[in-house]
Amino acid sequence: MSDRYNSLTVALEHDIKDEDAKQIIDAIKCFRNVLSVTPKIVSHSDYVAEERARSYFIDRINEALQEQKTE
Repeated sequence: MSDRYNSLTVALEHDIKDEDAKQIIDAIKCFRNVLSVTPKIVSHSDYVAEERARSYFIDRINEALQEQKTE
């Protein structure tokens, strides 16, 4: 039996202005079976999550480099 989807989420490479997003939104609306496209406005929690992720990966890279130095 096949799974059934009721929505798809598109992640953008980086934050873009609403006037720049219009072309992308219009293009997605052209696909068959697309009922609507709703953009999500960037919030402070998005910024916090991005900074935490960046910090996590920088810490892991630094740890790996420190391990390389000691070997």
